[in-house]
Amino acid sequence: MPDVAPRPRQLLKLARHIAGWGTGRPSVAVQGRAVSTSDYAFFHLLAGATSAAMFAGPAERRAYAAATQRGFTHTGLANVAEQLTRPDA
Repeated sequence: MPDVAPRPRQLLKLARHIAGWGTGRPSVAVQGRAVSTSDYAFFHLLAGATSAAMFAGPAERRAYAAATQRGFTHTGLANVAEQLTRPDA
């Protein structure tokens, strides 16, 4: 199966490009698209890094990474981030 997962660096580059659309200060809609794209990049960075840490060899990563990464959800990662940023954590 071909590797079609978004690359976090490519997504961040796109987010910077989106933020620079137009002249002057970006509109709220453009800012929202840029933030959403950078959030998507962060999601894929965390999912990919976690999957890579779980499997030692490249063959294992290729075999199981996609299935492992599909197990991640944006809500699940947001909940973890919220728990880690609490003052009482």
